[in-house]
Amino acid sequence: MMTLIDRRMLDGMQTKGLLDAQSRAFVSDLLQQGCTLEQALLGTRLIGKAEFIDQLESLGVAQEEYEFVSQRKPSFTKLRSLNTEIESVLRQAFEKSAYEIVFVPTKHSVRVMFGQSSDIAELPKAMYPALAMRLRRWGNRLGWEVKDFRTHGHDGIRLIRAVKRAAEHPAEQSGALQALRAGETGLYIFIRPDAYIVEQYFTKPVEGVLVVEETNDEAIETALHEALFGGTVLVSASKVRPAWWQQLEGADIPVRIFA
Repeated sequence: MMTLIDRRMLDGMQTKGLLDAQSRAFVSDLLQQGCTLEQALLGTRLIGKAEFIDQLESLGVAQEEYEFVSQRKPSFTKLRSLNTEIESVLRQAFEKSAYEIVFVPTKHSVRVMFGQSSDIAELPKAMYPALAMRLRRWGNRLGWEVKDFRTHGHDGIRLIRAVKRAAEHPAEQSGALQALRAGETGLYIFIRPDAYIVEQYFTKPVEGVLVVEETNDEAIETALHEALFGGTVLVSASKVRPAWWQQLEGADIPVRIFA
């Protein structure tokens, strides 16, 4: 919620050129999501603490009269630098060779999960509104595709490594994807594909490629029929057995598997 002093602060900063219209709208969004003015301005590094204090004093408000978040909240919920936190998370993802990062707010913190790894990091719950806004606005610039999702009644954010930054993904070097990119027909089976593969190949299939994500009897029949008639089929399978694609043995239909 925006208070009178918040509005006066933003008016003054915009007049002085410290904030442009886009930055002001960004700060207003954070305030509506529950951030304080200090979090929206200092936590996102739009201005420094000295500039914040100068602006307060220009309105006739002494620093002593204005409680900072760091003075009235426990250290766990203190808003830390968003840039530092985001850089730390991305560095951990790189070290773990993760191609997916999931942020899920809980009652007391923000849980951070890295792809199929069992490792979990935690961030202060108080920083989630600003973190979510920053990721949605700037995540793509960092080389990650940003997706919103809901789980157990919570709004979460999923980052999937973008193609331009993912040349070293194991599947990219596999014979299966090399053949697919070369336009070779046949059946391509991906066992438990991660978010990167699903995003890049199953939600963005090239023209003329059949995508099968549910391996029920009807989907299997469709996939086999398409492959037998010279088509290209991508299948997301949860397990190797029963290996229904073995029905194509002797039919001279290429079957490529990545697990």
